[in-house]
Amino acid sequence: MNKDISVCISCGPFTEELLPFLFKNIEKTSHNFGRFIFLLGTSPYVSDTKLKKNLEKYLNSIKFINCKSFDGHKKKCKSFSHASVINELVKHCDTKYSILMDPDIAFTYKNWDEIVIEFLTNYKLFGVPYKSFNEDDKLVKYQSIPNAIFCIGESKLIRSIDWSPHHGLENYIKTLVSNSNKPFYLETPLKFGIQFISNDKLSTQYNCPIGSYVYLDTGYMATERLSKESVKCLNFVNKNRLFSFDFMIEEYYLGDKLFLTHAKKIRNNSERYRNWKKVVLNFQ
Repeated sequence: MNKDISVCISCGPFTEELLPFLFKNIEKTSHNFGRFIFLLGTSPYVSDTKLKKNLEKYLNSIKFINCKSFDGHKKKCKSFSHASVINELVKHCDTKYSILMDPDIAFTYKNWDEIVIEFLTNYKLFGVPYKSFNEDDKLVKYQSIPNAIFCIGESKLIRSIDWSPHHGLENYIKTLVSNSNKPFYLETPLKFGIQFISNDKLSTQYNCPIGSYVYLDTGYMATERLSKESVKCLNFVNKNRLFSFDFMIEEYYLGDKLFLTHAKKIRNNSERYRNWKKVVLNFQ
């Protein structure tokens, strides 16, 4: 089978520890592993040598892309690093479909690749949403549009989106460190990369109620591009069912079945990682 799906993964520090498990997981849960070409965005912060050693079995399916625009560490905001690598990687997507994928996810749904391609006959983009809006939240991310943790669409659409976060987030990060008076962004929100939802148009675009504040993180510009398009999001559960032992682990469902899980800020030498991996392996 010809390779028809490019998989873009931004390789930050410690990624080389997580990718072997992700590759094995995809190999076990997908219908046809041979359809994927993996584009790994590397930088001075990641060891190419270690990546190639850990992924030796899969090298024929990998392209290593040196992303010199990996500037997030200078701005002390990981979103800038992540987005700059994504924007570079998607330029190299020449397959029909492309996936944006974090290295700390794992699939629990058999033949998931066939399922997502089937969804793309009716939807422009398929993937995971950010945490759903809650009235107790003071600051949220855009709703009901798949984000870069995991999303898939036709490559021409993925390439057409600028995945950069709002430039004001640099001010937000700096001020957050030095200012204990929260929320400090209320008077001039856009200065800090925050969008105040003041009218129906913005409410529709970000799918958040008037009066709320939206953190313009990686991929926020996709909301304008896709607000009038048909997209499909998995169901995010605010209270974990299978990973109740760790609130940092996210669960995403298709119907009543767990589709994938995202283990935020996990390291492979930790008890968190061993517990997460043990549950995931039960699905393979």
